[in-house]
Amino acid sequence: MVKVLGSLFWMLDTGSWILDAGFWMLDSRYWMLDTRYKIHDLVTTTG
Repeated sequence: MVKVLGSLFWMLDTGSWILDAGFWMLDSRYWMLDTRYKIHDLVTTTG
């Protein structure tokens, strides 16, 4: 019984870690897009 609970918690922990990594990837992707747009704005306004 304890082993089952342990593996269940491990699965939940791994699932949250995967979700965490997914959100981090999305976050960094938006950050990259945001930076790209800012650079584009700088180039268009100065140039």
